[in-house]
Amino acid sequence: PARLVNRLIAGVGVGGILLLSAVGLLNYQFNPEFARGPDWLRIMQTLSEQTADDDLIIRNFPDPAFDYSYEHDYSGGAAQVLLPATRSAPYEEVAGQLATLTPAYQYLWFLPVRSESWDSGQTVSHWLAAERQPISDQWIGIQRLYQYAAWQPSPDQIANPHTAQFGEVARLEGYRLTPPLDPWQPGAAVAVELFWTPLARTESPLKVFLHLLGPQAPDGSIIWAQDDRFPQEGRVSTQSWEPGVLLRDVYTLAIPPDAPPGEYTLVVGLYDPTTGARVPLAGGSGDSAPLLTATLP
Repeated sequence: PARLVNRLIAGVGVGGILLLSAVGLLNYQFNPEFARGPDWLRIMQTLSEQTADDDLIIRNFPDPAFDYSYEHDYSGGAAQVLLPATRSAPYEEVAGQLATLTPAYQYLWFLPVRSESWDSGQTVSHWLAAERQPISDQWIGIQRLYQYAAWQPSPDQIANPHTAQFGEVARLEGYRLTPPLDPWQPGAAVAVELFWTPLARTESPLKVFLHLLGPQAPDGSIIWAQDDRFPQEGRVSTQSWEPGVLLRDVYTLAIPPDAPPGEYTLVVGLYDPTTGARVPLAGGSGDSAPLLTATLP
């Protein structure tokens, strides 16, 4: 009897090990949390939601898993390209290809992979950082997704036209969000593109403020998130910008994880960082322009 009990115990132990192994194998194959590489299904879902037909997806590593998922899981209309097209192509060759190819597209979406066997010099990353305006930076699991555009924006890129004139200094033409944040959620982050037409140069360099206003916090403040900076992070100054030439300025809105439920308004304005004085809206309607209102659950 004792020997029979020992055999039963041993059998149960082996069965348990086999069961755990089977579960582990299934997780390894199908559960993104245990995935061997990027979660391509989630990446393609993100790209499907955020890209347009006149965008371009760039990758710098030949991955058959990307090819399969792009064909079967991507529902958008953006084209895709592999650069470098050959192993460790020189920078000048890749830069020339990018300079020729990318002007035909509104936004560039880049999925970088570090590989000593292919794009060892990270040529695409260096070219984009030097030649294009960064728009958004997202993590999808272990994969990073960058978004870029030409420094000179097109009026077609103004997804949400919204006119507000600040004195005789500048006119806000509209904005664009990446991702669109529909619905809004605490803890989310979004890139906010502001499109400006300068009207005149100023004596002092002005900053732009982007504030998320919501329910009153315990300290009495109603500002739940903000991003204040000089246009294009100092690349452009209101002292020298070109009147009449459309420009894009990108800001980051990070909704705090502890933001309470309620109605929130995103507002934008211009101010002198030395004196704190804001530029009033034309017509005497305040000194900040509301862009949108959203409700947090």
